Amino acid sequence: MRYRWGKHDLAVARNRVLRLLEHEEDPEKRDLYSRTIDAINQNIFLNYYNYDYKPKPFINKVVDAANYQIGYSRFVNLICDIQSQPAKVYDELVEVANREKFIASFTPEVYDFKRYTHDQAVELTKEFYSGFDKEYAEKFMKIYADRYKSIAFTTEKLRGVLDTFDMSGYCIGVSGLEKNFMAVRDFKGIYKVGCTVHECGHAIKNLMVPEKSVSYGVDFTGEVESIFPEFVFYREMGKEIDPFQSAYKMFGYSMVYYETASNLIFQKLIVDKWLENGCKVDKKFYEDLKEEFSMRRPDVREAIMTDVTDDGPYVVSFAVVL
Repeated sequence: MRYRWGKHDLAVARNRVLRLLEHEEDPEKRDLYSRTIDAINQNIFLNYYNYDYKPKPFINKVVDAANYQIGYSRFVNLICDIQSQPAKVYDELVEVANREKFIASFTPEVYDFKRYTHDQAVELTKEFYSGFDKEYAEKFMKIYADRYKSIAFTTEKLRGVLDTFDMSGYCIGVSGLEKNFMAVRDFKGIYKVGCTVHECGHAIKNLMVPEKSVSYGVDFTGEVESIFPEFVFYREMGKEIDPFQSAYKMFGYSMVYYETASNLIFQKLIVDKWLENGCKVDKKFYEDLKEEFSMRRPDVREAIMTDVTDDGPYVVSFAVVL
């Protein structure tokens, strides 16, 4: 059996939800089905894992960020403290990390990452959820029974060490059908299992709370359901499967979210400076940022390109999980 689904399967699911919508009178369910159809339509036509997109011009991104200013203040107050959070993870990992001379080397080319088959990844995920929580285990078995038609492992060339934490997968929950479609990157090492655990966390939540399977907008704690079980997996089962790779993943997690939180905080500072400068990106704008925050032009552009709506949920959810 193959782990595979495609646009045709999404189209079939969409049409089934359309039929549910036609006969549904409850306004709340009608709204949920409509949003589900919209979400499926987007996924049918979007090309996931295509990095060849043209980002908005820098100045447009600054304007977009400025439009979030009201929400930013509250959001930044929430995440500022996250910069101290990785220390909690670091304390957990230091013994393993030092033993493997991990922090000093940090060159993945020297590591021999084991390859897990699709079946091995799913069976280890089953083993994890079986001992994680009774209700989660029960819902996972519905996913497991449909695994060949609801999980797809995708291949994508990695571009660098931190890409192991980038675009690891996604989950589409289909309200009304108790159905999920998951895509998981075919990583080397236990990352593949961890990513399967992560996406199944989303899928389990969709089965437990079907009315929440399609959000109304940005949910800043929407990744807790997947990061929490994944983190527990690396911390508990990872110790037995491969302690070094488990430490590498968890340490990488903490550093990525630390940097992302920093970028989101800097984004507000940059926008504030831009507003003070009469909404101009000129020599004075960059000189002020360099003097006050020691930011070079590449730093400024990287920070402003970190979108609060894309990265915020991961940063806040990670802090909640810790």
